[in-house]
Parts: sequence; structure tokens; C-alpha cells
Amino acid sequence: MDADLCAILYFLYLISTASIRINADEFNVLDFGAAGDGNADDSMAFIKAWNNTCSATAKSPTMVIPKGKTFLVHPITFTGPCKSSDITIMLSGSIIAPNGPNEWKEDDKSKWFDIQSVDSLQIDGSGTIDGRGKAWWDISCKINKKEGCVKLAPTVLKFDRCNNLRMNNMNFINSPQTHVTVMGCIGVEFGFLSIQAPGTSPNTDGIHIQASSNVYIHNAHISNGT
Repeated sequence: MDADLCAILYFLYLISTASIRINADEFNVLDFGAAGDGNADDSMAFIKAWNNTCSATAKSPTMVIPKGKTFLVHPITFTGPCKSSDITIMLSGSIIAPNGPNEWKEDDKSKWFDIQSVDSLQIDGSGTIDGRGKAWWDISCKINKKEGCVKLAPTVLKFDRCNNLRMNNMNFINSPQTHVTVMGCIGVEFGFLSIQAPGTSPNTDGIHIQASSNVYIHNAHISNGT
């Protein structure tokens, strides 16, 4: 075997091993059983993908929610701390909530996605998170004071004690109540966000910030109810 052929084979080997390492750092929800058809419950696949991402020892592990798919997810919590100091959620597809309180499986109806104690988290990817809030709005005590009305509805995304947090290029629509809550976080940057809900939707505030510091929000388009 001549030297040139050996060099070519060695180069191909380096490329293949690099590709394996890159793929090993990514945890795609489809690989954990998600259907992405907008009908099947993909919650467990999301939890498994997150647990693998959070426990990975790679430098920059990434949870991947791919483009072209719609994932139905019931209330879940992503909990840290994680082993890596640089965690990414790449959300390029769409995530939808259960369609109203009758389909809500959890007793706690205050939140949908809850991320706790995850430092140096970045969320990116131009995906869409749809809270499908209309069924909640229709029974809100703010606009419908009949017996059985509700004062509390889910927040789409809650960050609790997440320091050095970054979120960019996300689209949020039709939260049952507040779209994003930041609580007890230090060092937060949100950029190029779109948060949309009808003007008549009750309490669909864009971003709530509580007990947090060094929070920077820029290039955000927020249009919501009151």
C-alpha cells in the first residue's frame, strides 16, 4: 500500500470518528421514541432526551427538537444541575400543549415547561411553542365569572434558578396565561423573540421577571392580552 493511499485512508478515518463524536453530543427526541405527529404524547421522549443531555460529560451536549415535526407534550420538568457547563436545547420544530384543561394530566395547572437549576443553558433554533390557550381563556374568571371559572392557568415556560441563561430566535404563541417566567436567575439574555396572543386573551403577559438580576431583553416583539 503506497503512502498516498495510506494518507487518504487515515484522513477518512479521522472524519468518521469526528462525525461519531459530534453525533454522540446530540440527543434527538426522535431517537428516544417521539412521534412528532402532533397527536401522540411525546412527553416521555422529551424527558429521556433531556436526561441524557443533562448527564452527558461532553463539552457542549445538545438536545435536538427537529424541524418539520410537531410534538405534543404534557407538563414536564427539566431539572439540573447538569454535568456539562454548556447545555443547548436546539428547538427547530413545533411543540404544542394539551388542548385545554380537560386534557391536562397534571394536578399542578400553573406551568407547562419548567426548567430548574440548569446553569449555562442556551435555547435556540427558531422553533415555535404553542400553548393552545383558547380553552383556558374561555373559562378565565377575568372574562367569565360563572361558577367553575379558573383564576390560574399554565405558564408556557418557567425558568427557576437558571444562571447564565440565553434564549434566542424563539416563537411563543397563545399561552394559557403568562408566556415566560424568569425566577431567581442571574445573568439572562433573551433576544429576537416573538410572543403573540390575541389582545382579548386574559393575563397572557409576555415575560415575567421575579427575584432575578442582570436580565437583558432585546429585539423582542411582544403582543399579548391584558
